[in-house]
Amino acid sequence: MIDRYKKNLVKYSDKLDVFTKTAFALKMIELVGQLVKSFSGTIRADLKHKLIQECVDVGLRLLNAIFKTNERHLQELGDILKHLIRHYDDRLQSQSLMSRLDELLVLIHNDMAYGVLKKISHSIGHVDLRESFTDVFEKKQQVSYALVETAIRLDNYAPTAKALVDFGKELLDSKNRFAYNVLRRLVADYINFSEIDRKQRQNLVEKFKLAGGAQYLLNTAKSDRTVHSRPRKTGSSSPPAKK
Repeated sequence: MIDRYKKNLVKYSDKLDVFTKTAFALKMIELVGQLVKSFSGTIRADLKHKLIQECVDVGLRLLNAIFKTNERHLQELGDILKHLIRHYDDRLQSQSLMSRLDELLVLIHNDMAYGVLKKISHSIGHVDLRESFTDVFEKKQQVSYALVETAIRLDNYAPTAKALVDFGKELLDSKNRFAYNVLRRLVADYINFSEIDRKQRQNLVEKFKLAGGAQYLLNTAKSDRTVHSRPRKTGSSSPPAKK
């Protein structure tokens, strides 16, 4: 039986196609994350930090590789998308078509970034690892790491509304609209699916301009919301301030 499964195994190689390499990266994120979460109390701190770092880096390298591949094949990608747009609306004028194409390209890459961030967060995020995350992320100043940290916090131990608003303002001030829109979507998930203070919820809705109808953005059913667990360790449960 083991021999039968061995025949289906694929060994990693630079010659593999992009889709297979992507599958390798996603599975690696899952495995490393599961390893850290399962043995969070027994793994040495330095090794734990290295594994967390590797899990995050694999996801960010994957995202970077996807973006660079799409950049090299932008013309082909654009032709495919224009064909799809025409298929659904063949009355579009040339200028409107190009505008729609630009919007769709940004949306696709925004969704890819969001998906990878959530994959990392769901794979390695856990309230008991919050101190380790603080140790790892406080050494990183890049926006990409800040987004990963925010995604993990939102899924596992709630940050303050002020921290989210300040991060959003920082992105807008630096004219990084792409990263801001990714953050905005993470915040929308948070206020929609987590049990949070009503005042903070309203503050986030207003600051990130998420108001668009209660049924669309705000999940009013408490039974469907996530209540963040407290860490098993003793001490304050409020998230550490970002340096």
